[in-house]
Amino acid sequence: MKFLSKIIALLVLLLSGFVTAGPPKALELGFADCHTVRAAKVRGQPQEYVPGIVIRFLSKDGTRESFGVSHNQGYVSVPLRPGTYCFEAYDKKSLRLDLDPEQARCFDLRAQDSVEVGVVLAAK
Repeated sequence: MKFLSKIIALLVLLLSGFVTAGPPKALELGFADCHTVRAAKVRGQPQEYVPGIVIRFLSKDGTRESFGVSHNQGYVSVPLRPGTYCFEAYDKKSLRLDLDPEQARCFDLRAQDSVEVGVVLAAK
């Protein structure tokens, strides 16, 4: 009876995916390289980097979500699975921030690619 229990347990493990045959699959990822800046009040003036911005990435089909926080130079690199993503910006108090009206909010990402994503906050 113990032998039969072990066989059943092994079959359950095999069927549930805990034991796999062959080498592990490579994880397919791309990278969203983001700079968080504030739009200049006057066109043509330089933009300023804004640190501590939380960026929420949501896949276009709504099945995947990821977050990143820009460091003190306003930069963050976020690994994402391939797909089309849109983003929003929040402060550290979870308040949604207005983006510049000319800001593109969506991008396509392929495996092993890096996409430059400028997160431009509305001018104050």
